[in-house]
Amino acid sequence: MTTSQFIPVSASSLCRCTSAFEGLHSTSVIALAVDPKQSMLAVGQYSHPSAGIVLLDLNGPTERWRKQWPYNTSAWIEGMAFSTDGRRLWTALSDGRLQSHDVDGSPLRETTAAGGDVSDVRLGRDAQWAVVCGSWDRSPGYGAWGAVDFNEYFTTLVAADAQGDATDSNELIASILSNTPAHHDLFRFRNSATLAFSPDGTLELVSVVEGHEAAPQLLVRTRFNGSILDTLTFSRARDFALAAVFAEDGVTFWIGTHSGLLFRFVTSPA
Repeated sequence: MTTSQFIPVSASSLCRCTSAFEGLHSTSVIALAVDPKQSMLAVGQYSHPSAGIVLLDLNGPTERWRKQWPYNTSAWIEGMAFSTDGRRLWTALSDGRLQSHDVDGSPLRETTAAGGDVSDVRLGRDAQWAVVCGSWDRSPGYGAWGAVDFNEYFTTLVAADAQGDATDSNELIASILSNTPAHHDLFRFRNSATLAFSPDGTLELVSVVEGHEAAPQLLVRTRFNGSILDTLTFSRARDFALAAVFAEDGVTFWIGTHSGLLFRFVTSPA
């Protein structure tokens, strides 16, 4: 069977699938990033017991390079972003590390945030900065009800592809947090989560999964009032969307599924 048989069906015909790709060896797509020129797509993958990245040439699409590592809870891919010039790809991991590669696959840099249990890592769209959120587990203390654990929470701004040192900027932190979706977990098969915002912040892509049997959906809706513009319905339960990304044009977006499929959609003018 070909990938085209599993293209999600549009309810309003606002969104039109322009390409489909099945060549990721049935690994789940957990993160996506597209370069400014829409010539390369970075795909974050998970397939126990490994995780990794594949960079696809969208003119093919053909595999440009691949990187894999043994999966553990400290190697989960939280997000990816290309630099503004499209020459570097940054990957944010769940232990607070930020790794960069050039588009030919050579490692360039690794930045590590302050130690602690990282709960969320979010990269700005231009990969200049990242925000790392987490907590430090302090030794137990004693309160009125006996022994208690104290956690000290932190939110750190980290220089990814920016020039100079990172400085604490509440405005920049707030901007990155408000313009990138929060951490989510759809592997429980009963959830919904926002996967991507459009560059201008007006649209969002929301994955909806309701049990093992119900057909999963992806909602295309306005961000601030929740008005649904289109509903994309998948034919198989395991094809639910785990990752999505808008291109810089604001009308093209990519979807990556739990089953390893990739679809590119274009939205028609309103």
